Amino acid sequence: MTKKGIAPILVLVIVLTVVVGFLTFKYFTLPIYDHPAYLPTPSTNQSGQEDIQDWETYRNDQFGFEFKYPSGWEIWESGQEVQILQKDQPFDFSIKTSTLSENKDKFMDKLRSTVNQVEGQSFMPNSQLQIGVLETIAITPDNSLVGKNIQVELYSILQDKNQVIYASFLYFDDKRLQTIKQILSTLTLLEEDSRIMLTYEKLGEYNKFSSDDCKEDFNNDNLTTYITYKNLEKGVEVNIPYNHSWGSNRFRLPPFYEFDNEIWFGPMLIGEACSWDRAYFMQFKEQEQLDKVIARLESYNSNDQYDQIENIQRLTINGLNVIKYEYIGGLCSWPVVEVVGRKYNYELASTCSIKTVDDEFKFLEEIVRTIKLIN
Repeated sequence: MTKKGIAPILVLVIVLTVVVGFLTFKYFTLPIYDHPAYLPTPSTNQSGQEDIQDWETYRNDQFGFEFKYPSGWEIWESGQEVQILQKDQPFDFSIKTSTLSENKDKFMDKLRSTVNQVEGQSFMPNSQLQIGVLETIAITPDNSLVGKNIQVELYSILQDKNQVIYASFLYFDDKRLQTIKQILSTLTLLEEDSRIMLTYEKLGEYNKFSSDDCKEDFNNDNLTTYITYKNLEKGVEVNIPYNHSWGSNRFRLPPFYEFDNEIWFGPMLIGEACSWDRAYFMQFKEQEQLDKVIARLESYNSNDQYDQIENIQRLTINGLNVIKYEYIGGLCSWPVVEVVGRKYNYELASTCSIKTVDDEFKFLEEIVRTIKLIN
């Protein structure tokens, strides 16, 4: 090929290289912000604000705060951490609490020293970004991720309660930052609830099955929120009904009691012999297919009229195979709903009906609609 013939090809290659390079830079390269001064301020355009009127409310009486979050987002609790996750997003943010072991000034000095010792990490005064009750920020660029990847941490130091509340999230686009700021702006500190937290460990301490225990005035208010319960080992995630006011004048209740093979939840009831029992439970049972569960229930045979299984039905809820039936046990009628899972079956029931049987079934089926099989 002559030099004259090669020239047009070289020109074409150069043009294509320039075009591809420009498009790659424009569409595939996102800036990495490596200093807090470059943290963009989200648009103040009101059209960018989400309407929070229909948002859910999360409340944690144990840690003393509550906040609103978008419907469809999920709440996971783990120890002293609450994670807020957006559906189909790989990143989440969390709100945590810890004990303040020194005064506020010493805590801030220690935080500032720790932040400044880490390469690439900067300390930002509280005047630069304050959201609701959260006051102080440390920002950490995370260069292991592509794009806008600033780790933001906000602190609220409650000297009078010896407590630190702090939020941590990864900033990677303006829209998400705006939503997170809206969530955090709804974070409020609760007035201290002086009632005793009636954990399962304390249940044995206070419930002595005496006549006085029958006089405890536990309320049965309607639920006000849901708490997401997730158990990877058991292969299930479910929304647990909760009301922070459940309890009595003396006691308040955690969202649930957790054991190896079951969880108890709902308001507290006073049962036989003045025992205190949560109104509902979910039991993790050996995995059985639908037909085997029904065969087992239909073969249940008892000559005792107070030990009977009645009204067995099969149904499908959100693609899950479900069996519901009524168990007559002692002086109680127990509506039961069993979900066929992959690792286990999940049996939901009331400990002793506090509503009509039909209403109890509707309540349990609403919980079933929130079940997700995982792993």
